[in-house]
Amino acid sequence: GKIRKEERLQKALDYLEENKVLKVRQYMELTGQAHTTAACELRAFSRDASSGIVSVGRGPAVVYVKR
Repeated sequence: GKIRKEERLQKALDYLEENKVLKVRQYMELTGQAHTTAACELRAFSRDASSGIVSVGRGPAVVYVKR
């Protein structure tokens, strides 16, 4: 079934515990989301100070790291 947003965020944080950097492609694999959806959600997380994730870089080179 579908995983909730909080669970997707936790997957991203767990991934970042093991790997210093999360790319949209990895997030797609973790969550089963399409590219656009995954990219939008990661952007939203990075804008939310409470998520624990921030973005680094711009455009197609953007990656996400722990805050």
